[in-house]
Amino acid sequence: MMDTESFKKRMKTTAYAKFDAHKRYERLNNTSLFALTSASLLLIFVSIFNKYAIVLCPIVNPVMIELFSIIISIIITVLSLVVSFASYTLKSERSLRVGNDIIDLHDKLAVSSGDDEIRNILQEYAILRKSADNHKRYHYVRGRLERKLEEGIQSVTEDDKPSVWNDIEYWAPIASFYFISLSSFLIFFVNVFYCIKYA
Repeated sequence: MMDTESFKKRMKTTAYAKFDAHKRYERLNNTSLFALTSASLLLIFVSIFNKYAIVLCPIVNPVMIELFSIIISIIITVLSLVVSFASYTLKSERSLRVGNDIIDLHDKLAVSSGDDEIRNILQEYAILRKSADNHKRYHYVRGRLERKLEEGIQSVTEDDKPSVWNDIEYWAPIASFYFISLSSFLIFFVNVFYCIKYA
């Protein structure tokens, strides 16, 4: 009978990498939509402010408000393009489906008895890997770490943990969307504060 332990480890690592990709794409989808909504609401506020409240706030220059509106419009356009072309929801769903399919194959492999059955399962796994979207290196590292943690903390080495660069690569887009959202809210509240103060 064929030795399947290395294949089972590889399958589980790949499945966990797909699950990690699913979670990340879901986060990216949520944060990008939140950033787009925040920037859009800020643009609406600036337009209303420019039309109705600018006379109450003499410290604000109308030309700067128009320039600011143009900048926000550009940010919204870029965010809209990113959200539409990135297809985060689709990638998230595909990663989850492939991860679940690989786990199913892993479970079949664990109870398989004959070499022919094992070969068929491994062939299905190879086809599934070829037809699936590639995951990023940091998804693989995080998936391998999760598998090793499942096996036991003693099997985890420092090399198994994501590097600082992997963490930066993983979190940078999410953090940038949060930054846009927080900046939008901060600008809104600063404008309201100054208008109340100088009205």
